[in-house]
Amino acid sequence: MEIYLNFTAIVPTQTNWIWAAVAATISRYYDPNSPWTQCAIANSAFNRVDCCNNPGLCNISSSLDAGLTATGNLAFAGGPVTKDSIAGELGAGNLVCVHISWPGGGGEIGIIFGYAEFAGPEDNHFFIYGPASGDVVDVWAFGFCEGYYGDYDATYFTAAAQP
Repeated sequence: MEIYLNFTAIVPTQTNWIWAAVAATISRYYDPNSPWTQCAIANSAFNRVDCCNNPGLCNISSSLDAGLTATGNLAFAGGPVTKDSIAGELGAGNLVCVHISWPGGGGEIGIIFGYAEFAGPEDNHFFIYGPASGDVVDVWAFGFCEGYYGDYDATYFTAAAQP
């Protein structure tokens, strides 16, 4: 079984807006005509109105759930889930976002957009886009969920925004 969801990544326009770029990417995945821009997401998350005219004033980190809540695309936010739960969301056509904390500090948001079984159910792989680097990585699904690639500590299931 192979699942690859096609999406267009939006590059962060400010150094601390990876969370907003991911939320805008998710919003546009479900609705290509979505009005949500990074600065509009920052305005909503920070309860401001000036982030689009003066983005440097709003160049602040925030949580992905704040961005996805602003756009209406957050279906679930919680800790790690099973590889089968992630595969099920992908199979339903939903992108899955994750947060990975690195030993020694820092972390990264990833968008899981693909899943494949290469040799059988124990050789499952996730395909993850890392917006901080722009890289796509292929990781062993079981190893990912068991913490072999850093501390996978948060999951964000996404869905189309409700009108």
